[in-house]
Amino acid sequence: LDQKLIKLSIVNELYDGRIPDRVSIVGPMPVEFGRGESVLWIFNQVLSYRMTPDKRAESLSIDPASPIDSRYVSPAMLDKSHVPKKQLSEKANGDLVLTNRNIYFLPNAESHIRIPISRILSLRPYAEGFYVMCRPMKERSRAFLLDDPWFASNVIGRLAQLAHR
Repeated sequence: LDQKLIKLSIVNELYDGRIPDRVSIVGPMPVEFGRGESVLWIFNQVLSYRMTPDKRAESLSIDPASPIDSRYVSPAMLDKSHVPKKQLSEKANGDLVLTNRNIYFLPNAESHIRIPISRILSLRPYAEGFYVMCRPMKERSRAFLLDDPWFASNVIGRLAQLAHR
């Protein structure tokens, strides 16, 4: 219950235009954060995929030329949409670290993928996770499957909105 209340509080603060500061890291991190960058949440045991390029992939997200969608992602919205598993490739397992400036995917202690929030063009939430389309698209656009897609989609979507302003 405490974790759910903290997550609701984080989403609420982001929709009020404030960046929450609730998480503190104990121990070493394999990523060096930038000045003013703070951790919002860490998801463990996340699956990361690239989407295979085909015509259906274009319909998975918002038009790349338009800004990220400003709607709140409701739990009911997530239940209706599932990840198109036939379009997934290059599976990796690791931890996902959300900061106020970046998404870091850590498949192991020696490497990571960094997705700047400001480079996110669109976000597609799913019942199992979310897909982010980024600039440059081939290098950073990915699908992530995790345990709380509602929370992740709302946090990332709102951070991207704030970054684009």
